[in-house]
Amino acid sequence: MSFSLLDAGEATTTIVQLVKGGEPDDDGTSLAGLLSPYRPVLDGRRCACGCVPLLSTLWEALEHYRPYASGTDLWVRTCEPNGVPPLPEGASVVAAWTVSCAVA
Repeated sequence: MSFSLLDAGEATTTIVQLVKGGEPDDDGTSLAGLLSPYRPVLDGRRCACGCVPLLSTLWEALEHYRPYASGTDLWVRTCEPNGVPPLPEGASVVAAWTVSCAVA
């Protein structure tokens, strides 16, 4: 997953997809076995928020799907809206969000 820094006044739009099946591609990562940002860290496991920089409302939306469970075949990827790559074989999009951000 790649992210770039923005200059003041610049805006960016990204597609965030929750994908089921297949193997994560270059734009994706699995959150399986990581902790939700909404749960306290008590056992030394890493928080998912350290792997994928998402807005808090997106983390809240992901809670419904439980992508942190060990052994899950759910993973998250980010794409440019005008260049969404094809999904890996055996994968399907479960949910998608369009995120726009600007630096003031």
